[in-house]
Amino acid sequence: MANQEIKLTAKTRTLPTKSLNEQRSKGLVPGELYGSSKANQHLFLNKLELEQVYHQAGSSSLVDLSVENQAAFKVMLQAVQQDPLTGSLTHVDFLQIEMDKEMFAHLPLILIGEAKAVKEQGATLITPLQEVEI
Repeated sequence: MANQEIKLTAKTRTLPTKSLNEQRSKGLVPGELYGSSKANQHLFLNKLELEQVYHQAGSSSLVDLSVENQAAFKVMLQAVQQDPLTGSLTHVDFLQIEMDKEMFAHLPLILIGEAKAVKEQGATLITPLQEVEI
């Protein structure tokens, strides 16, 4: 996955956004784009496309985001809000990444396999660290 480019498109939206629930029912998800050198942009994204990208990229992979057919730029999913009953995405925040500047990110730790003591002796594995900062 490291060599695969993940692409996403968005449309700009105006504030205040009237009938936000109506737009959601049409398959659009509101979002925000933040960056250190640009003003925030208010976006609408296709729900199906966004969910595919979210499952593929998570919060630790770079995504090429294109807004209104402009040149794409690198972003990371900063925050995602989901409906508590359905799990569907209701809002997303993107952080624009400046590729020539140092940055920090939190990556989740994913444990693979099962410890021998847990499997054979009924031990309990305690994992106090859930993510690391790089």
